[in-house]
Amino acid sequence: MLKEILSEAAVAEDDVTDTSFEVAVADIIDNSISRGEADNIYIKFIRNESSKKFQLYILDDGIGMTSEILEQAMKLGSSIEDYKTGDLSKYGMGMKTASMSQARKLTVISKPMNNKMSAYSWDLDHINNTDKWEIFKYSTVEINSILTKANFETDPILNRSLKKKSWTLIIWNNLTDFQTNYYSYKITTAANNFYYKTI
Repeated sequence: MLKEILSEAAVAEDDVTDTSFEVAVADIIDNSISRGEADNIYIKFIRNESSKKFQLYILDDGIGMTSEILEQAMKLGSSIEDYKTGDLSKYGMGMKTASMSQARKLTVISKPMNNKMSAYSWDLDHINNTDKWEIFKYSTVEINSILTKANFETDPILNRSLKKKSWTLIIWNNLTDFQTNYYSYKITTAANNFYYKTI
């Protein structure tokens, strides 16, 4: 389901913060600890062998978010966030801008204790094509499909984490700059060295 969200900050795609891959990931981790109260954070960075595109998964075992809170958190410039001294995400735009500085599509799936999963995503290509800041909201069936495609069953740690009472999963799809840098190497060994140096 598509839903147009009026951002609480006047933001265009060109305003998305340009930052390094490492700093962007650190921003997500910082948010998981300071806002999500996570004890453990798991990162899975893979290349889809069929599409040849890279995907990044960041899963934490924090308190999770209800659908209403997650929708608000996905707004650019969200006013619900009360950041503490030292947090990287000080302006209510950390998770979104950090993610969209690296990925064309950001998906967040979250499950709070004693509540069901919910998921939303921003797609910069959709925004470009429609000129609308519309957010995608997923049904339970669609969320399960996303998780199935992620193939977490083959990773015992991630699979166990998704069975906990609460968690949040952030997915980056279509990492344009990283993919451009990776495929700029003519020699596979050099490309793989770039990949492993990054992770």
